[in-house]
Amino acid sequence: MSFNDKINGFLKKDKFSWNGRFLLKKDKNPKKPGGVSKDAEKIYVNLNPVSGEYLVSSDTRAIYKFNGVKDKIEILNDDQYKSFFKSKELKDNFSKVHNKTRKAILKISRQQEIDEGIDPNNPSSRTYYLGTRKAFRSFANRFIEINNGEKKDKPVKKNTKGGGKGGSGGGNKNNGNGKNSNDFQLTFKSKQNIPEPTKNPGIYRYPNYYLGDLGYDYIMFEPHEYVPSVKAKAKGQFGASTGEVIVLPMVPGLQSTNSTDWGDDRANLIQQMMGVMANNFILTSSDPQGELVSNIGKSLSNFMGELGTGIDTIMQDENLRQNAAAYFAGQAAGVNMLGRTTGNVINPNLELLFKGPRLRQFNFTFPMTPRTKDESETIRKICRIFKQRMAPRRSNTGLFLQTPYIFKLRYVLNDKTNKDHKYLNKFKPCALTNFSVNYTPDGNYATLHNGSMTKYTIAMSFGEIETIYADDYDSGKQGDMGF
Repeated sequence: MSFNDKINGFLKKDKFSWNGRFLLKKDKNPKKPGGVSKDAEKIYVNLNPVSGEYLVSSDTRAIYKFNGVKDKIEILNDDQYKSFFKSKELKDNFSKVHNKTRKAILKISRQQEIDEGIDPNNPSSRTYYLGTRKAFRSFANRFIEINNGEKKDKPVKKNTKGGGKGGSGGGNKNNGNGKNSNDFQLTFKSKQNIPEPTKNPGIYRYPNYYLGDLGYDYIMFEPHEYVPSVKAKAKGQFGASTGEVIVLPMVPGLQSTNSTDWGDDRANLIQQMMGVMANNFILTSSDPQGELVSNIGKSLSNFMGELGTGIDTIMQDENLRQNAAAYFAGQAAGVNMLGRTTGNVINPNLELLFKGPRLRQFNFTFPMTPRTKDESETIRKICRIFKQRMAPRRSNTGLFLQTPYIFKLRYVLNDKTNKDHKYLNKFKPCALTNFSVNYTPDGNYATLHNGSMTKYTIAMSFGEIETIYADDYDSGKQGDMGF
C-alpha cells in the first residue's frame, strides 16, 4: 500500500470511495441522562472525493449523509444519530467526524488530481471547485479565506513538527516555508482599479457537476481586465482575472471561420502609365545624392518629358488617338463618350488584391434547465456575470468610460490534463459583443417554487480583439488545431 492509498486515516477502495473509522462514545439511552457508555464504539465513514460527499454508518445501519457541494446533512436514522451526536456529553463527536472528513476530502481530491497530472490550483479543477464551496472554504487555504468575494489574510502558522494529527501515512510534511505540502493553495490575484465592480471569485458550472469526472469535454469562460495594445508587452495579453470561471457543456454547432479581406482593384493603361511616372518622380526627387530643390526640379522635368513622350506615342497611332480623344472628352463631360463613339471600353486590368486581415466572430447558444434550487441560482449568477462584465464602467466623474472586461475562452479536453482541446480551435482574447437571454424558450411562462424559470436559453456573440497571423501557427504547438 502506497502513501497515496491512505490519507488522513482513510483507506482507498477506488477513486470514488475511501473508507475510515472513528471510535466514539455512545449514549445508549438518549432519552435519559447519564446513559453515555465508557467504552467507545466504532462508526464507519465512506467518503467520495469527487462529489464531496460522505456517509456515516454504524455496524448495523447508515446514520447520516453529508453533501459538501450543497453543505447539507440528511439524517438517515434518527435514533442512531441521537445516540452518537445529539447528547450534550457527545457534542464533540460530530465536530471530530465532520471536520476531519471534510479535510480528508480536499486532501484526497488534491492528491488524486496531482497523480493524474492535473493542477489542483487550476480554476477548472475539481479540487478548486470544492474549495470554493461553503463547506470546504475553511480548509481550502490556511492563509486566504474566500468569503463573498472578499479575501482575508490570516497569519501564517509554521509547522515545525513532521508528524501532525490524524492518519498513519507518515504525517504531513512541511516544505520549509511554513506551508504544508498537502495543503491546497487557493489564490486570486486582482488589480484594484477605481471604480472597481463587485467580484465573486469562484467556479460557476452548469450543470452542477464536475464535467471532467463525468467524462465530458467543456467550454470555459473567464473575464479578465483589458490591456491596451500600446501597454501590452506581448500579443494576446490578458489583464488580471476577476476570479470568476464559468464552465458550460459542449453544444452543437461549434465552428470557427477564418477569413481575410480581398477586393477588386482596377488600373487601366493610362492610369498605370501615370502611376509609373508619379513613382519615378517621387523616387528621383527623394534621391539622397543631390539637394532637395535641384532634385525636385530635375524630377519635374523628367516627369513632363515622360508625359509628353507618352502623349506623342498615343497621338501617332490613329486608332489610339481616336479612343484617347473620346476617353478624355468623356472624362471632361462626365459621360461615356468612348463607348458611345467607338463601342470600346478601357481595359480595367481587374485584379483581386489583398486588403487586410479580418477579425473572427463566435456565436454560442446554451439551453439551460434548472433541476434544483442550487442550479437555478447558478444559472442566475452566470447570466449576471456575463452581463456585468460586458458592460462599460464609468469613471468617478462620469467623463470617461472604461473598456469592459475581455474574456479568455477555452475548449477543454477531458483527458485528465485540463489542457486545450487539440482537435478544436483556440481563441485570441475575445470581447463579448452580444448577450441575450430567452426566459420562455418553449413559448410558455412557467416557474419553479423559488420563482426561477423552468428553462432558459442564453445566446452569446464574441469577437476576437486581435488578428491572426501566420507566425501564430509557427510559434504554437504543431500537434493542435491552432487558431
